[in-house]
Amino acid sequence: AAFKPTLIYVDSCLPHSPKVEKYCEERGCGLVKLYSVAAAQALINEGCTEEEECEIVIDRVPLPGDEIAWRDEYFSDLDIVGVLCTSDAGLADAERLQHLLVPERSNGVKPARRDKWAMVEAMRSAGLAASDQAATDTWEELKAFLDAHSYPVVLKPRRGQASILVGLAHDEAQARGMQETLGSFSSFVTLDGCNVDECSEGQCVVQEFLKGTEYI
Repeated sequence: AAFKPTLIYVDSCLPHSPKVEKYCEERGCGLVKLYSVAAAQALINEGCTEEEECEIVIDRVPLPGDEIAWRDEYFSDLDIVGVLCTSDAGLADAERLQHLLVPERSNGVKPARRDKWAMVEAMRSAGLAASDQAATDTWEELKAFLDAHSYPVVLKPRRGQASILVGLAHDEAQARGMQETLGSFSSFVTLDGCNVDECSEGQCVVQEFLKGTEYI
């Protein structure tokens, strides 16, 4: 008998999640909902009973190295066709599961997809034009970059979604204030810290400002 096609859904917590569920139901596709490692840990840190913690761990993605055994134990009768994710925190977990459980639909595990500094360095390594940049943690590191470049400069979190917390600094005071703001949101920027492929240093990225037409 043919196995039922099934999608794994990591961190199905956003408003459009019901639409995904309806889409799968209408097409006879199964849906397995899981917490990312970071989301599960965040729920546990908020406070829960021992029984609730056990339930959260059961519904968490398998840890690195356990993926194949986890699939064979719990979902051997399903045809896993893909992995979805609706949180920045769960992207590394989703990519890891897709690569190992659905390799025919994966082009590898590439942390640079979630690292705004590494994205630019990947472009530079490939011989493409790329902006000067630095990944900083301290004011001294940021000041060194500012002293070597003209304003405005771009500051952004090394991790993050879209353009959240991304801005232009037109002078030293603005740059320092933006770095302090980014530092205060460190839990947002480093939410994926539970995943093995994420950076732990240089969370504030500063880049030279490139003026021109933006293509999306």
